Amino acid sequence: MDDAFDPPVSVQYDPETETYRGRFDSNVVTPSTAVSRVVASLSGEDVTDLPPLYDFIDPDALDTLCTKRTRSHRKGDCAVEFTYHGHRVRLESYGILKIEHLGSDAHNTK
Repeated sequence: MDDAFDPPVSVQYDPETETYRGRFDSNVVTPSTAVSRVVASLSGEDVTDLPPLYDFIDPDALDTLCTKRTRSHRKGDCAVEFTYHGHRVRLESYGILKIEHLGSDAHNTK
């Protein structure tokens, strides 16, 4: 599944937890873009066909909170959880993305 993303986001499925775990470099791809691309891929849709991320969470705030911090600018690690297009998303400031599919009835929940 790793080659399906441009820019690259590596994603693996964990059958024990039934979640997808991704890793990305926030110096290469913004956290909000990583979320949109992974959810689109897991949904089998084009990213442009998804509802706007800003209907669920502020993408600029997400990018600010979850961008990798350097040692000199480290204010602490951060994790943000929200629901987006039928998926529970957990994004961590050090480039970890965890996604759980909630089922087809959850696509329109905010």
